[in-house]
Amino acid sequence: NACIGKVTVEKGGKIEISDCSVDAEIKDGPAGLITTVNNHGTLTIKNTSIKCQIDYNIDPLSWGGDVKTAGFINQILLYKGSKTNIEDCYSDVDINIMVRSAVASGFIGELFNQDHRERVDVAIKRCYSTGTINKTNGYATASFLSIVDNLYTNEETIIVKDCYYNSTSFKKGDKYALPKTEEEMKQLATFENWDFENVWDIDEGETMPYFISELPEPCGLFVLLLFPLLL
Repeated sequence: NACIGKVTVEKGGKIEISDCSVDAEIKDGPAGLITTVNNHGTLTIKNTSIKCQIDYNIDPLSWGGDVKTAGFINQILLYKGSKTNIEDCYSDVDINIMVRSAVASGFIGELFNQDHRERVDVAIKRCYSTGTINKTNGYATASFLSIVDNLYTNEETIIVKDCYYNSTSFKKGDKYALPKTEEEMKQLATFENWDFENVWDIDEGETMPYFISELPEPCGLFVLLLFPLLL
């Protein structure tokens, strides 16, 4: 299972998920954060990270469907007039799929317009994916976003901007995010238009971007123990 199973945003409703972190090992689950989103309203996800290993070994022929697995969100089902905003997020996942008919993605598995080309809006900005995908066989594999279906895929309805994936560890291409080597992913200059003052931090040449909120808090106990030595 994912951290969150199914999320439904009602028509006219709003749901925001922010400042969340998942670090887990998931067995036979389709995603790190959310399995399925049914979005009739406005969904916003920001400042959220996923670090996990996903092992999927359920044969889809046993229930008559295809396996879709993704590091961040497995599937977002979009309805007329809906708005989906995903900003300042990342996934660091190792996905292992040992079944047939599998679709795998490093960040989002599928965007699907349930109302057949009615207007929906999707914006994914300042996000990245890294990790590995090990798949025996099957269908599509993407490093960031696998399937976009029934959408008007133009700049007005779907925007993927300033997003990247680790092309050193992810061997498959991706038409939505930009490929960067692992070395480039550890350089601040790679991440154009990212806020490294208020949201992100990076150890140049050592780490990929992480949230400032992930920095360890100063240890007050250490200060108290050190103080007498200074007297």
